[in-house]
Amino acid sequence: MSWETRGTSFTNPDYYREAADRVEAQLRADFATYHQTREIAAYGETPAQVVELNARAHAIARQWQQGGTLERQQLWRQLTTAVESWTANPETARVEFGRLQQSFIEGGSGIDPNTVRTQRQAAELTGHLEPVNDHSAQDSARWRPRHLSVVPDAGAEATRSGDAADRALGGRSGEELSLAEIDAIINSSDELLSAEEAFGDLDTGAEEITALLPAEQRIAPLDRAVTALFDQLPAQIAAVRRLQDLTAQHIRLASEFDGTPEGGQVLIGQMERLMDGAREANRDALSAGADPDEVTGAYRAGLSGQFWSQQPGAPRLAQLDHVLSERDSALAEIDALRTQLGIAPDPPPTLALAAGAETTHHLSSTASTDPPEPGAVISGAVDAALPHADFAAEWSTPELTGVIDAPQHEPAVDPQF
Repeated sequence: MSWETRGTSFTNPDYYREAADRVEAQLRADFATYHQTREIAAYGETPAQVVELNARAHAIARQWQQGGTLERQQLWRQLTTAVESWTANPETARVEFGRLQQSFIEGGSGIDPNTVRTQRQAAELTGHLEPVNDHSAQDSARWRPRHLSVVPDAGAEATRSGDAADRALGGRSGEELSLAEIDAIINSSDELLSAEEAFGDLDTGAEEITALLPAEQRIAPLDRAVTALFDQLPAQIAAVRRLQDLTAQHIRLASEFDGTPEGGQVLIGQMERLMDGAREANRDALSAGADPDEVTGAYRAGLSGQFWSQQPGAPRLAQLDHVLSERDSALAEIDALRTQLGIAPDPPPTLALAAGAETTHHLSSTASTDPPEPGAVISGAVDAALPHADFAAEWSTPELTGVIDAPQHEPAVDPQF
């Protein structure tokens, strides 16, 4: 079989002459078509063509995986597993196939001929085994008509070099290359290899799956309801960090009592102020929409004596804090560059008033012609958006209240308080 027709016979049922029946031969031919179609799909010119080729391959597979008998479905799975094995570990698969084929030739017991055929087909499809040529194909590759035979030219023998190496390699050049030319050839070869490595086929199949999504969903920005939550992150991070730091400082001051009445009064006053600040930070964090579990984690981290800068009790908020700080630094650098170039900085984002703020402002303007006081519109918007909550209420979590508000005469609950 010549190289021009190599591989095309894999999709022909007549190629599988050792198959048990015609159905098995057709299945093996369809599997070869399925495998080659998937290989070609990776090089589709457009995403639509990639999807079309993959759909064609899946249709072939679905025909045998769902419509065939149990034996045919099992054979299809065996072919799939064999191809994956030859692709992932070709050397191991080659050794195992050699042992299997040798045992089959020697007439070993328990060797299934179907398994041997499956392994051979998988090796041929993955390019690790030469296809089997029949006598007609082998002879046709060697025979050619008489009028197409090559007749040696007697005059060309005189111009041919007498050295066998020269005849094999094409002779020697009249001028030898300089070292600079050799270096240039080597450098150009390295550049080509680097380009091949950089722009080679790195397709993992993710683009094929992504192409199935609607285009408007692949590039759609986040919904406003989602991005509105991002505006609350700075307040959440600041409150949770303050809670952990104040709690950690409270724990550390509890161990610094010097034993004197004067020092004890001063220390008690500082610890009470720290605890009041921690309670206020807890309320601020919950009011800003922080996750109660993250608030609890920050408080417990503070009880262990760890400050936010040492070990954040809310890792997710700590990561977001780092990202926001990097963003602010980048924006500050951009503003500095704009100032140096004489470009006006971007205006700050417009304050998004809550629902009902415009109505409140409209009613107030119709009731009185006097201009509203500074901040009246913003205050009305905040009152309309936020529910009336008692921010002076104490912490309601029993676990946290039991630790923070524990009496000082109960060292068993918390000896540091």
